[in-house]
Amino acid sequence: YKLYSTLDEINENQLDEHYHEFFEAMKFLFNSDKKFSDFQEIWTNYSVKLREMN
Repeated sequence: YKLYSTLDEINENQLDEHYHEFFEAMKFLFNSDKKFSDFQEIWTNYSVKLREMN
């Protein structure tokens, strides 16, 4: 699991690979579709609030 991607990597690949890998790892760790779905919703809400702070 790669903890982060640099801006150069994101711009070069046009995607943030660690984000996908992070969610795959979390899905495995939760081992429950419901728990993973709840986590995705919480993560999305958190991300929205972080963007609103700017």
